Amino acid sequence: MHLLAEESSRFNERLAVYETTRLYGETGKYRILQFADAAVQGAADLKNPSRIVLPYQRLSFT
Repeated sequence: MHLLAEESSRFNERLAVYETTRLYGETGKYRILQFADAAVQGAADLKNPSRIVLPYQRLSFT
């Protein structure tokens, strides 16, 4: 993973944006958002931006 941006809040909470070529066993080009113990909170497929990558995100758009 390649770190693109990182910020910390005044409460020492960390938020980071990465690019990676693998996500949960799938090869591609992804941009991910992490916070809360480095869990992936959001993901975008940069080769197919309209694709909903994470299952919980799919529920938000149905």
